[in-house]
Amino acid sequence: MPTGRPDYWYGTALYFDDSPGDGEVTRGPTCNWAYDHVNDAEAHHTGFVSYVDRGDHPFYDWVESGLTLDANWHDLDLSGIVPVGTIAILMRTNLQAALPGNYIGFKRKGNTNNKTDAWCDVQTANIHIQFDKIVGVDGDRKIEYFGTVNPTSIDLSIIGWWL
Repeated sequence: MPTGRPDYWYGTALYFDDSPGDGEVTRGPTCNWAYDHVNDAEAHHTGFVSYVDRGDHPFYDWVESGLTLDANWHDLDLSGIVPVGTIAILMRTNLQAALPGNYIGFKRKGNTNNKTDAWCDVQTANIHIQFDKIVGVDGDRKIEYFGTVNPTSIDLSIIGWWL
């Protein structure tokens, strides 16, 4: 550690953001992020987020013919696949289009800031491309999708989810 610095470096401090209590334990040096997201979660939540692998399923969950591709946002209901309490999914998207510039995008239902959307774009005509995306899921187990009107094929599969 460089000399002349106080007892912390880059946000690591020898104190808690607030006093430990309610079952929290002191774990030595910590930063505000670590305190808020690890120590506090252990004391106040039922458990940590865990990933559930869906396993080997033989079919795509959605194909192009089951999607509305009109350059508008539409709901995609995941409730037949993911359980109650799901907070995010890992989705595999296979996309092909005759022309570059076709795309499909996904977002947590209700989000309005496009900086958090997950987009899949065709860069080269007639090339099959595959994307794996993590997408947040709302309390009703829905996401939204936005697709252009001219893809050759789109195949979507839910690979797993986080609870």
